[in-house]
Amino acid sequence: MEGVPHSDQMQINEQIKVLSPDMFQDAITVIDPVYFTQPWSFTWTFKRDPNYKLLEYVCEDNREDSNSEHQNLRLFQGPPTQH
Repeated sequence: MEGVPHSDQMQINEQIKVLSPDMFQDAITVIDPVYFTQPWSFTWTFKRDPNYKLLEYVCEDNREDSNSEHQNLRLFQGPPTQH
């Protein structure tokens, strides 16, 4: 996690669950006993968009956007929920 303070003890746990043919949920928990007093959990819910065009991802080593016109597209249905 570049630019985000964390220790070598940080763990990120992720559980992905299909909610329906057009929805899935991604529950993420970040554990870092050096920086957090307790685990930090949040959940994203994603909805299928039949009109969404998946663009090629350009890796971090080559930070040029493959298609800057679409770089701000978002897949999630709403803001994450805090646990």
